[in-house]
Amino acid sequence: MMRLLQTLYNFIYEKPDYEILTVDEKTYTYSDIQKNIDKWKLVLERCGIKKRYKVVVYIKDIMDFVGIYFALCELDCIMIPIDISTNPDIITNVLSSSNAHAVISSQDLVLNDIKERIPILLEYTCYCTGKRDIDTTDDIMQMLYTSGTTGLPKCVMYSKANMTNNIIVLGETLGLSEKDVIYTPISLMLPAALNTVLMPALLFGTRIFVSRSTIPGKVLSNVISQKVTVFFAVPFYYKLIADSELCTENTWSNVRLCLTSSAYLSEEDFLSFYKKSGHGLHSIYCSSEAGTIAYNDATDIASLRKYVGRPLHGCEVSLINKNREGDGEIVVKGDMISSKYYRNEELNNKVFYDGWIKTGDFGAINETGYLEIKGRLTETINIAGHLVNPLEVEQVIMKNEAVEDAVAFKYHNYADNDMLGVKVVMKQGHSLQERDIIKCCETALPNYKVPKKVIFVSSIDTGRYGKKKRSV
Repeated sequence: MMRLLQTLYNFIYEKPDYEILTVDEKTYTYSDIQKNIDKWKLVLERCGIKKRYKVVVYIKDIMDFVGIYFALCELDCIMIPIDISTNPDIITNVLSSSNAHAVISSQDLVLNDIKERIPILLEYTCYCTGKRDIDTTDDIMQMLYTSGTTGLPKCVMYSKANMTNNIIVLGETLGLSEKDVIYTPISLMLPAALNTVLMPALLFGTRIFVSRSTIPGKVLSNVISQKVTVFFAVPFYYKLIADSELCTENTWSNVRLCLTSSAYLSEEDFLSFYKKSGHGLHSIYCSSEAGTIAYNDATDIASLRKYVGRPLHGCEVSLINKNREGDGEIVVKGDMISSKYYRNEELNNKVFYDGWIKTGDFGAINETGYLEIKGRLTETINIAGHLVNPLEVEQVIMKNEAVEDAVAFKYHNYADNDMLGVKVVMKQGHSLQERDIIKCCETALPNYKVPKKVIFVSSIDTGRYGKKKRSV
């Protein structure tokens, strides 16, 4: 039996009545989870799901999601989780690109090339493709689609050992235990939370609280009422809750860890949350291809703000193609990295080499092993042979007290050369001119990093997790 299942069943056998999951007002025990696994194992078998089949899971109920997750583990199948907030039209693309055998959905779907549609358990449907071929190795456990924030979503494969190491090592690093209550306002079925919150908590006896509300005030009330000790959110959500009147040190008095991942948080927003809550944010550095890479266990605010942490046990991090400042592309190898992309040799040859994975991030490693992320290689702007990190430019501009937000972007001049521009949002009641922005950059940056175009806008477009869109 694989280690994930064995660890879960140890809790089920030893503490069947232990309350492990609360969804709003309803609480579930390990015994309830066992019954749900047994139910779904029987349902999947009746739907014709066989060993090594690939199954897309697109449902909204977290308890049934857990049941399907471990039922597929028991059947030695491959799970392809797709968060329910994803546009249903995407499922057609997932089916074709993953060569999946079936889809379990809580929504009615219009899918091509479906051989059989089987209603199950009143609210679900199993869409069977009729495929029989097995085209993955026996060790593959999950196929995860990237978020698409750095391009079109891509499918990466994780082995049983890789996934187990990701989950168990992170749980140990965070010191999760039965004394903890963990809570996140984001969907636990997103890869960002599935393997950093839901699964580690289940396998370490950490009670999980789930609420359907994502309203900041309600979330902060839940932090108090549920006596939460570990809180996880993407960076832009910390910015939202910091603006709430309920965001006080008293609200967070029982919390020992505030965790974040996924995107950049400005120094102003980081410090705003810290001043109101009394907590610094501990980063978990992950990538779709490399799994969970590092965790920031620092105790001082300056280090929490600057670094994403040190490599987890079993993970090795290095830099390649360093520039004059010593920054380089971050590469990773170890026990948690994925087993390459599914049917994408071009990307495999580009990203995977000699056991290492190129993350596409560039940064630096200090003398004590802490990793600093300085940007994405795909976002760097080549100005006369110099690679400019747009984040560095934005950070300088954001220090101006009249600036609410800023984003750097690339544009072309009349000779079709890459040029650096910025969009700036002014704070209400302030006045700025283009020259003011250029001057503040000139005093802090070399000339090639000084923007040649400044556009004042009312807001800056962002993606799903607050990532700024760098378009003209």
